[in-house]
Amino acid sequence: MRYIPLLETTGPVKNGLPDQVWLTSAATLTAALTAAPDKATRDLILDTKANEIWGQIKDWLLSLSHNKCWFSEAEDVFSYRDVEHFRPKNACKRKVGQKKITYEDGYWWLTYDWKNYRICGNVGNGKKGVMFPLLPNSPVAKFGGISYLNECPVLLDPANAADPPLLDFIDNGKAVPHHDADATDMLRVTATVTHLRLDFEKLEEARAKVWAKCRLLIEECRDIALAGPIGPAEKIRIEEKRNQLRAMVRPAAPFSMTAAACLRKSGVSWAATIATGA
Repeated sequence: MRYIPLLETTGPVKNGLPDQVWLTSAATLTAALTAAPDKATRDLILDTKANEIWGQIKDWLLSLSHNKCWFSEAEDVFSYRDVEHFRPKNACKRKVGQKKITYEDGYWWLTYDWKNYRICGNVGNGKKGVMFPLLPNSPVAKFGGISYLNECPVLLDPANAADPPLLDFIDNGKAVPHHDADATDMLRVTATVTHLRLDFEKLEEARAKVWAKCRLLIEECRDIALAGPIGPAEKIRIEEKRNQLRAMVRPAAPFSMTAAACLRKSGVSWAATIATGA
């Protein structure tokens, strides 16, 4: 998971300009939702296929992540990428095993708010569904009441700069909590891995391949250095391999955070520097 600066933008863009057509449609639909006299009327708006306008800004959302899933950093091994409502719109499930009849009303007033959209592979999106747990004692947002900005979500949010660093990776491709995680961090990482299927087998295999490639390039640099005197030709060979590693940690690279984790944990000072993007 890499930080996506969604909230630092001014909203959807089309052809280099604010997408006023979409923004007007979103505002109109939100006004209809807030004016609805009851839940049944709101549900009718939400369930109308023509009102599913979030797909219209999918290309813009994908451009923020270099066409990668915001949660897994995958382009295709995590399957087709959906525009996902981070806070579910129709209904909200807070805990595992909760019966559907006890689900809370969803965050319907955020249905057409682009700040609530994330790009997610449909393996993860299908698993997450309407799940949106909160930490113990967290405030609960309500329309016209407490803002969702005051909530303390369990699931890591790629649009929150503080959340992606909580997720780390190891050599077999598994996603794990960062090395000095406290109990809350561990809870959040574990829940995110589970509910967004970041333990999907193909994801772990792809990450493991990235890790292995990083390790090989580091070892090849070491072998060149140990083979004998370092002349101009050897320096060029080493720099070529380091440039490959630099490319692997760039935001556009698939599983770039896995590559960064490998470099950071290699115990090699120059590799750890590359992990920072330097």
